[in-house]
Amino acid sequence: MAHTDKLKKIFKESGLTYTEIAKSLGLVSSTVKKKFESDNINTVIDFIQALGLHIVNNKGVDVITNEPFIIEVGNLRFTAEEFEDLKNKLKE
Repeated sequence: MAHTDKLKKIFKESGLTYTEIAKSLGLVSSTVKKKFESDNINTVIDFIQALGLHIVNNKGVDVITNEPFIIEVGNLRFTAEEFEDLKNKLKE
């Protein structure tokens, strides 16, 4: 289950836990864990979407809609690639 390893890595990097997600949804952590670690990838995708999250590939394209993912900051709109470019420029 490669998706589980990737999700665990994302959780670790962002400091998220199943318990925190469950608390915000009014669920128990075991339910959230089962959804994320399901063998059925459609269950995982549906649950991620229900959380209001997007699954974006490394090219910045939403894997569900096949459209460029747009990041909105106030009234500014960026594709994921444009946003990464902006972040890199701000680091310089």
